[in-house]
Amino acid sequence: MCSHLQIGRFLRDKSGATMMEYGLIIAIMSVVIIAVASLFGAEAIDSFNALSSNMENAESTMSDTPQ
Repeated sequence: MCSHLQIGRFLRDKSGATMMEYGLIIAIMSVVIIAVASLFGAEAIDSFNALSSNMENAESTMSDTPQ
């Protein structure tokens, strides 16, 4: 009888389900973030390099003009 009650309590216990759901959500979000970073990472680097180059060109143009 005692083991039957323990099995019933074990089957009704939902305390670990919430932790499992949070772990699953974090895992899915991690996969999405990694996928997006790998897809757009090279484009972002190219954009920052172009911006840096444009700023350097603007700086050299500003220093070449007479005051």
